[in-house]
Amino acid sequence: MTTAEFAHLHGAADGSLHVTLPIAVAEEAIAKGRAELHPMARRGLAPTTLLMLHGPRDQAELETIWQLIETSYAFARRADDSTGDSS
Repeated sequence: MTTAEFAHLHGAADGSLHVTLPIAVAEEAIAKGRAELHPMARRGLAPTTLLMLHGPRDQAELETIWQLIETSYAFARRADDSTGDSS
């Protein structure tokens, strides 16, 4: 991932995604089996907020993954807000 992206999709082959999430959300996603640490994070070369989300297998999982993507976007927007304005 680059500094300008909050997530990216790997494509139709497996449907997995890389995302950055707040630490509490990342820990919960891992505990529930929806995600795992990105290989770079496992090696200590990236923050532990960088995860690989498993591709959804059904509509319910898709909705869960979509919520995590929205959380990732909001997390990135807060991190990039240099004005201090939360609006």
